[in-house]
Amino acid sequence: MLTPGQAHVLVPNTALMNLPASVTLSDFELAAVKKDVVVYVPRLPEYSGKDHLASITFSVQGMPGPYLKQLAKDRVTMNGADDDVFSHFGWKTTKFQFDWPGLSFPPNGKPLTRRDFAIDIAIRVTRYITDIRRGKHPTPREVRDEMSRKWDIRKVDVSSLRLISVNYYKKVWIPVLALDAVAYDNGGNGVPISFPDTE
Repeated sequence: MLTPGQAHVLVPNTALMNLPASVTLSDFELAAVKKDVVVYVPRLPEYSGKDHLASITFSVQGMPGPYLKQLAKDRVTMNGADDDVFSHFGWKTTKFQFDWPGLSFPPNGKPLTRRDFAIDIAIRVTRYITDIRRGKHPTPREVRDEMSRKWDIRKVDVSSLRLISVNYYKKVWIPVLALDAVAYDNGGNGVPISFPDTE
């Protein structure tokens, strides 16, 4: 499991990319280090860890974590965008719940494709954060501790927020979100960088 609150490098899935013969994975690893270092947003303990029942991942041209703003405006083509990701469960509806350090949000319910689900999550999350910053919503119940202070939703750069995946826990999908490390570190949080295992 990737530790929330620490920087991690997103590495592209080369099987989902159309790579020219002259390009090597090391070129992409270098690009990932320069461009795609993220910090995973912490989630509640009951929505963290490996005990989730299912997971749906999101990527564009093999790179995990499309930006929420691009998804919300339908400006990217995701890998497997038209996959019916819920039919094998036999569900007519499903719900996701937005989990942010110190905040609590109600779930919603809809039947969707991977693309539709990602767009719905992106629209709801970006709209909610933007509305809070504009004073249109009162900030939900906040738990003021060191973690929630570092992740104050009113200070989040929405354009740097990414949707990595959604994990299914106890009848609800929880989005796994990440923030570009540069945006997170601009808050003075001193982000240590972790590199994925290459073995």
